[in-house]
Amino acid sequence: MNAKKASTFLFALSAIFGIAGIALFFVEVIAAALALVAAAILLFTGFYYLRFAKAKELMAQQEAEARAAELRAKEEAEYFAPVVADYEGRELHALPDDFVVIDLETTGFNENNDEIVELGAIKVRDGKIVDRYSQLVKPRHPIPAAASAVNGIRDDMLADAPALPDAISPFVDFIGDNILVGQNILFDIKFTYVAAYRHLHQKVLRNDYVDILSLSRRLFPGLPNYKLGTLAEHFGIAVDEAHRADADCLTELRCYQYIQNFVTENQIDLEKLFGKKRTPAASAIEAEAAVSASDNKISE
Repeated sequence: MNAKKASTFLFALSAIFGIAGIALFFVEVIAAALALVAAAILLFTGFYYLRFAKAKELMAQQEAEARAAELRAKEEAEYFAPVVADYEGRELHALPDDFVVIDLETTGFNENNDEIVELGAIKVRDGKIVDRYSQLVKPRHPIPAAASAVNGIRDDMLADAPALPDAISPFVDFIGDNILVGQNILFDIKFTYVAAYRHLHQKVLRNDYVDILSLSRRLFPGLPNYKLGTLAEHFGIAVDEAHRADADCLTELRCYQYIQNFVTENQIDLEKLFGKKRTPAASAIEAEAAVSASDNKISE
């Protein structure tokens, strides 16, 4: 092979390797570019999937919360459905020696919408205490600050207390068929009646009652108001702890006994004073709305 042919061969061989090298370079560049594109696609797809999955999860959570809210609203509506005030007991214008004093602490004034947080009762026979009942009650909703400010009952105090469905039955059993006594007692009767009707599913409360508020208005006219505290002060009765059910029951009992002595000493005919023997309770419960807010025990 002469020098010319050898040079041509080497040039051709170098060109081939050069072209191959250039091709490989471009292949690597293209491969690298394709890899970058693939990585970008994978990254975008993953990011999109994560966003989609998160959005789907959030949507599912929102739908579940909406369904739960609907169920809670339905349950609340059913639980707090209005109960017709067709209480069958009657107001007595008399002062018996055998009775049960009752007092409730609640979250508000409306027996259909507000809740009981404490039940109290004192059973009296022949003018003497023979038994007492006191029970805190855990409401379905947090106690409003305004109610706690009055009765001092806070949510943390009710953590271990029974709910109303479990608390109302023993309270009604304690009351039995006794005459009920209390200050502005229609307030307590309404809440007890609605609770018993809702959870015991029958009209189990038909007791006649004596209202200290009603008696005091007739016997002691001219007082600035007829709150329990005002009556106790007027009668010279010490109040141990206001706005707790058991303590208020005891104060109401003392006020009732003061009225008993006052009526006896002054030979007052209550039937004549009121002009009739008994007041139908159904109309009385409706008329209870006319009791001034200043005399309501929650606002004392």
